Amino acid sequence: MISFLITEKHFNKDKLYFKLSLDFGVWTLS
Repeated sequence: MISFLITEKHFNKDKLYFKLSLDFGVWTLS
């Protein structure tokens, strides 16, 4: 259960980084 929570937290952080890098890429291209 704890390992699942840790994995979930890491997954959410990866999604956040992915969205930030995506937004940054769009911002630099425009």
